[in-house]
Amino acid sequence: GHKPSAKIISISYNQDLANDLASSCRSLMLSPFYQGVFGTRLSDFQSGDRLKVELVAQHCRSIGLETTIIGLRVDGRSLDALPWLLDCDVLICSTDTHSSRAVLNAMAYAFYIPLIDGGVQVGMRLDGILEALGSEIRIVGPGLPCLWCLGTLNAGTIREENLPEVERTRLLAEGYGSGTEQAVPSVAAVNVSAAGGMASALVGL
Repeated sequence: GHKPSAKIISISYNQDLANDLASSCRSLMLSPFYQGVFGTRLSDFQSGDRLKVELVAQHCRSIGLETTIIGLRVDGRSLDALPWLLDCDVLICSTDTHSSRAVLNAMAYAFYIPLIDGGVQVGMRLDGILEALGSEIRIVGPGLPCLWCLGTLNAGTIREENLPEVERTRLLAEGYGSGTEQAVPSVAAVNVSAAGGMASALVGL
């Protein structure tokens, strides 16, 4: 509040902790106490429980490029998404699930659409201590190794992701699931590095 133009980044080691810190900061800035003392306010861009796709679309529009930005609230694995994906010249994949990556991987070869796949690898020790960080960028398409060949996709994980919630929970309780949905650290610097690598891959196509 004392320096409204200052840019501050709060970084944590875990997504859950990051959410807690962001929620606490937001609550403070919306409180009558804070707003009675300081003139700074949260922008509309930070509002509510909006999906990431909506926030990204709004941010891209704010840049002012002469490009039409469409934010779709659909599952990339669904038939609703298929017409939009088929209309693309390039597919850029940064999804969190193996099943959505498998769909885009298949589309790249079936319809000759180049796919740029990027992800962040976070290594954790058994005691929960962060051990390693890294990002990977893969260009996929006819004439190139697929995500299956590269060892990126796992059939067992895809099966688990598509099980009903009750069945997935039961398997985890019995020790048969892999726990693919457990929280992992979210590190902004590595995410930015991966995004930069994917942008460079796009320019190089």
